[in-house]
Amino acid sequence: MIPQYRSHEVVDEMSTISKRIEEECEEFDSDINLLVLSKDLQGKGYERLLMERYVESCKNEKNIKSIFVWSDIGCNYKFYEHNGFRLYKQFYDDRLTTHEDNREDKPNAFIYYKILT
Repeated sequence: MIPQYRSHEVVDEMSTISKRIEEECEEFDSDINLLVLSKDLQGKGYERLLMERYVESCKNEKNIKSIFVWSDIGCNYKFYEHNGFRLYKQFYDDRLTTHEDNREDKPNAFIYYKILT
């Protein structure tokens, strides 16, 4: 658990990263900001179901033609590929989860997108 005095720093850092990514992804109409499930619900199809419902709700909006989401290696980022998202960009940021070998030349964050049809 993150100590309370430090939690504000973490939120500020994540906000800074998110703003940078949003600026790079202005061409997309919508984004998934956070998709989190408790461990006891993971692997039961709920994440896929939530994603399907979100995509369908975006399709029902006339002005939403594309979605983006960013993730890092600490999350199940391959989930997005398995659900029809394509890799848009990848990068390294030392404020995010790092590789076990601490290599900075390997990306640790990914931006995925999906064009709605």
